[in-house]
Amino acid sequence: MKPAAPAIAVAAPAAAVPLVTDPAAAPVITLEERRRQELLANAERIDKANRELLAKNQELQLQNENLGLQNTRLKLDKSSDGIWKGALAVIAGFLMGWYFSGSRRKSSW
Repeated sequence: MKPAAPAIAVAAPAAAVPLVTDPAAAPVITLEERRRQELLANAERIDKANRELLAKNQELQLQNENLGLQNTRLKLDKSSDGIWKGALAVIAGFLMGWYFSGSRRKSSW
């Protein structure tokens, strides 16, 4: 009598294991093919997100440039406004001094 050989379970390689159990339902897709499809889908999704972010970045750069120009314009307007207020204060002071000094000259010491 021959000695019985030990039973060794041999597993099929992971790439050859079909993911679909019913062969009539869909074509057999190996794990490697599924990984490739997932990588391709991820790459497409990342590319789309990258394009959207580049467009948003360009939009924000234009908005930043416009705000910088508005800021500069407002600073110039504010400084010119201050110049006008200062000139008005000097003229008002001159007129008040002239008016009040004229009333003192009429009175004698």
